[in-house]
Amino acid sequence: MSIVVIGDRKTGKTSMVRALTEHGKYVKISNILASDLYNPSTKEIAGTAQLDTRTLNMEVDLPATGVRQLNILWIDTPGEFWSNPQYRKDYPAAWQGMENKVKESKAVILMLPPHQSLVSSTRINIAANHLQPIDTLPTSDQWVNGLQNWFDFLQQNCQRVKHIIIALHKADLFCDVEAEGKDWRYRPDRGGAAPWYRGNASKLS
Repeated sequence: MSIVVIGDRKTGKTSMVRALTEHGKYVKISNILASDLYNPSTKEIAGTAQLDTRTLNMEVDLPATGVRQLNILWIDTPGEFWSNPQYRKDYPAAWQGMENKVKESKAVILMLPPHQSLVSSTRINIAANHLQPIDTLPTSDQWVNGLQNWFDFLQQNCQRVKHIIIALHKADLFCDVEAEGKDWRYRPDRGGAAPWYRGNASKLS
């Protein structure tokens, strides 16, 4: 099964895999070292200069089936292709190859940055160096226009894709991640269609 990760440059596509190799609890990756994806001393993520295809040994704890071992073909894509239309014109064969990978995949994960009005200047100021935005974040209008462009791309290229996930990334810049992590809990042992629980409250529907 192949999963393609798409999104603008420096959105966090590669860092998501890095996080699963280091801190995964219910989703774990066992055959890639985090140090292969970033500099442990500076925590700087290695950029994706070209289509990067890796086979991941993934262990997933699912509510319906329990722990399952999956072999995933993980395809990381260069953000420049998504952020810069000129890049697609300069490298048409590479762009066509990426489009084909997307069309043939079982699942697509679209990573989006937050827009400027969502982030907190206080959180940006206290964020570690490796979490600081490198590129200027989009305004809310730019973000909405960009999202529409993504919808157009997904509609054109993902009609046969079974699963599409759209994720708002860089949560460190607009919420207290540690507090949210303690507040929301994933309990696959409780089962159900939505095994997410807030604090000690009853199951959310």
